[in-house]
Amino acid sequence: MTLALELMRRFSIRLRMIGAIAMVLGLFGLIGVGGAIGGWKLKTLNEELAVRSMQATAAMGEIRHRLAQARLLERQTVIDGENAKTVAKLREGWQAEVAATQDALSKLLQGHTGELEAQVRDTQARLAAYTGAAQPVLAKIHDGLYASSAVASRMLEPADKEVRQVEQQVQRIAELVNAELQRSQAAFAAAMQMVFVVFGATLLVVVLVVAPLTLLNSASITRPIAYASKVAESIAEGDLTMPIHAEGRDEATALLAALDHMQNSLRRVVGQVEDSSR
Repeated sequence: MTLALELMRRFSIRLRMIGAIAMVLGLFGLIGVGGAIGGWKLKTLNEELAVRSMQATAAMGEIRHRLAQARLLERQTVIDGENAKTVAKLREGWQAEVAATQDALSKLLQGHTGELEAQVRDTQARLAAYTGAAQPVLAKIHDGLYASSAVASRMLEPADKEVRQVEQQVQRIAELVNAELQRSQAAFAAAMQMVFVVFGATLLVVVLVVAPLTLLNSASITRPIAYASKVAESIAEGDLTMPIHAEGRDEATALLAALDHMQNSLRRVVGQVEDSSR
């Protein structure tokens, strides 16, 4: 600590105070920059998570809704098979719902890779197989080529098998989407924890640096002043023999040097008075 005090006293008190202020401002600026960067990162991750979550939820909802509508229209086509106009409208609606399901699956592919992408593409292939199996049967229902709805239903069994596979795969897609969202949430939580750790560590470094240096700077000012006060009291009491050590280049050193000069001057005056009185 003595060496540190000696090093500090090589600079003036004014310069040390300016340096201390600059250091404190710099360290708090570092905290501010770190907090801003961490906040920006958390904001970005949060926005990405929110967007991905909303997009995935919307896509899954649309896929399930469109697929259910397609199934409903398929069944309704079988039931209303004797009415050609109604069947034509139902077929058009069925085709639109199947196409919308494919579009919703394509939207889900955006920004996703790996197992989820493979699952979605497989589901699209299954949906295309369902479409290929159901399309000619629905066309024959429209043309009145089946004797009854029971026969039409029996002819749609291969298509039903395909669409059940599609529904199972849609459920698997939903599980993969949820797992991906959970990973994103975990990444966000980890990033938030990291930001807090970095912020806390930076704050701790600031405290560990500022507090000792502040105390050291205070000691480099108060100790010489206390020493100068003691010297001044000694001189005031008539003791001109106390050694004065003026070390350093700061204002306190100048004060001690002045006291030393004053003590030497008084010592000479006293010596002259003693010589003249003999």
